[in-house]
Amino acid sequence: VLWGLGASILWLSVLGFLQFMVGFGLHVGFDDPSRGRILTVYNTPNAVGLYLAPLTAFFYGCSFFVSKQDKKICLGLVVLGLGAVILSVSRGAWLGFGLAWVVAQIGTRRKRAWKPILSGLLLVAFGIVFFLPRFSNFFSRSTNPTDLVADNSVNVRVLIYQRTFKLLADRPITGAGLAGFQYYYSQYQVPEHEEIPLYPHNILLNFWVETGLLGLIALCFLLWRWFYLFRVAYVGKGWQRAVGWGAGVFGLVVLGHGLVDVPYFKNDLAFIFWVVFALLTSASTRD
Repeated sequence: VLWGLGASILWLSVLGFLQFMVGFGLHVGFDDPSRGRILTVYNTPNAVGLYLAPLTAFFYGCSFFVSKQDKKICLGLVVLGLGAVILSVSRGAWLGFGLAWVVAQIGTRRKRAWKPILSGLLLVAFGIVFFLPRFSNFFSRSTNPTDLVADNSVNVRVLIYQRTFKLLADRPITGAGLAGFQYYYSQYQVPEHEEIPLYPHNILLNFWVETGLLGLIALCFLLWRWFYLFRVAYVGKGWQRAVGWGAGVFGLVVLGHGLVDVPYFKNDLAFIFWVVFALLTSASTRD
């Protein structure tokens, strides 16, 4: 199962690198025509980050507690997966993976964690300022006086959250129901030029809207259970501890990325979520 998940990282990453080098089928945003983003097999670059970022973090977590031979394989998958996530320019994936990396450093290095964390933050800041022109005018004023920043993704999400809260205020118990978000969302003064999303792009709002208040409570319980099992597996030995750590940082990426995107309501994402949860459950079981 583990190497099956790793194989999916391998072929998607290699496909993404080939796509980037050859230049075929790249996604070009309307707000920055010079910026090409890899798509691999998906129809949006964000989907690349949604799939690869948590799995890459999973193998990164495993790499701390496996044999030297397996460690090389895990870190090789991390390099490939992280490279593809970077080329997807999915900032939500960057946020999720960055959160997991910081926690992994603190959990494994303890008091010595501040050096790699500080170095990593400085490197990221340097890369953003000098190699991503889109960030240079992030806080500039746009032509639309209602925009918070000069970044379309941020502004769109703010509007989605505002309308979603209005929807949930009207339907707090049942939400919109499965696949009902677009129908109810369209009733909250959405202009014709604005696309109506499939989901609110926040993991808590996603579950609340789709499955109602009981579904949101169930999600919170599941997340609590996830990190409880992580604590149990963490004190195990060998593969149990490795899978426990991998599943722990996997969950952090899902939560971090889930603040601004949809890390579950998609077949491939739901599938790997439950596969990793099953692995974690197995790793936390004592003979």
